[in-house]
Amino acid sequence: MKTRYISLLAVAALVGGYALGHAGMEALDDARIIPGTVSGIAADHVSMLTFTGAGLTFTAQRSRSGDEFAVQVTFADGRAAQHCIVPSDLSGQLAYLSSFEAKRQLSFEERGKEFPVHLGNLFVQASEREPGNVLMVFTNEPGTSIAAVFDRYAAELVVPPRAFKWLDKGCAAFEQAKRGASIPGV
Repeated sequence: MKTRYISLLAVAALVGGYALGHAGMEALDDARIIPGTVSGIAADHVSMLTFTGAGLTFTAQRSRSGDEFAVQVTFADGRAAQHCIVPSDLSGQLAYLSSFEAKRQLSFEERGKEFPVHLGNLFVQASEREPGNVLMVFTNEPGTSIAAVFDRYAAELVVPPRAFKWLDKGCAAFEQAKRGASIPGV
């Protein structure tokens, strides 16, 4: 008799657990991004940022908050790798690359139609070594707006496309910024 109750209790627990878990997953699937919601890491807490695009991999890293970044840029076309030390705010671009504000949520279908150009993937790591943020970054055909896919969401972001064009320039962008010169195309 005792075995029967234990078996019945185990089945009830399994069914109940499945039902609760399934209801929780449905609630997650219905979650929405609210325009203006900020996601990301505060710029002064970023320890590493890596952007991998079709033409390059840009990596900036530092050991402590507030330190300058050591940057390495490697190019897919065979150009020599670049190495440089850059300001702690990546010459004003870090805030655009570490924390994101949603202009509007997109369905994956809308993202595909409105933002068909894949710029690359962005990984940002916090100095506390907690899991970082990974975003797939897209732009529209004219290159005037940015969208990202992260977690299970797609959203148009409030971020200037120049922040990603800046990375394509490699160490040269930081040298030009240091001299106060504008960067063509950015």
